[in-house]
Amino acid sequence: MRQNSRSARLQPRRPGFAAQTLCQLSLSFPPLIAPESESGYDIKNIFSVRAQAQCARQKAGQFREVRMLNSQTLMTKQQLADALAGFSQTLSQNYGNCENLVLVGIQRRGVDIARRVASMLNQRFGKNIPCGSLDITLYRDDWTTTGPKPQVAETNLPVSIEGKNVVLIDDVIFSGRTIRAALGALVDFGRPRKVELYALVDRGHRELPIHPDYTSLKIPTQREDMVDVRMVEHDGQDGVFLITV
Repeated sequence: MRQNSRSARLQPRRPGFAAQTLCQLSLSFPPLIAPESESGYDIKNIFSVRAQAQCARQKAGQFREVRMLNSQTLMTKQQLADALAGFSQTLSQNYGNCENLVLVGIQRRGVDIARRVASMLNQRFGKNIPCGSLDITLYRDDWTTTGPKPQVAETNLPVSIEGKNVVLIDDVIFSGRTIRAALGALVDFGRPRKVELYALVDRGHRELPIHPDYTSLKIPTQREDMVDVRMVEHDGQDGVFLITV
């Protein structure tokens, strides 16, 4: 018998509710989680990680529609490598020998991208280009809604950014709110001469007047779509995928 909305709200959440709900759904509706897409990308991984939060926000029994998840490859491993190589070439053209240049990757995959680009520049110029990491969790405008214990990653700037040319690097730009938070976090460490932004993928739907100076791929998406950047450092593979429903 279905509970009314008031009694449902008053009930405490059970431990493992999201995982339990997901398990029940996968047993009841096998087509919901496809074992593998035509592109070879394992949709189960992306669904199991990201859909648990959605399952936790909804109650079992309220699902009236089962929608398939579809995966489209936007960048292969080689295309991703070519994109980063092209970006490093652009930086060398714009900044010469890259004096006073500091790369700062936004946690997490922005850091992986920044380190790869820095490695390419190091090989090109035979010197170490400063490359740091920036966590923006506590600078987000919604951080108070993320839970009592937000997950904060490492922030590490190896040199002072005072008077330097800083290039912020992220994997995907969406609403622009992550970049707004990153700018707020960055100025706590000094006043750069200039800040530019590189986003590997620009998927649109901006909510703030923020746009990347460099991007390797610009695609139209629906708001409910997901752009998943996979880096071998964290995910065991390289590639960019569009997940649609």
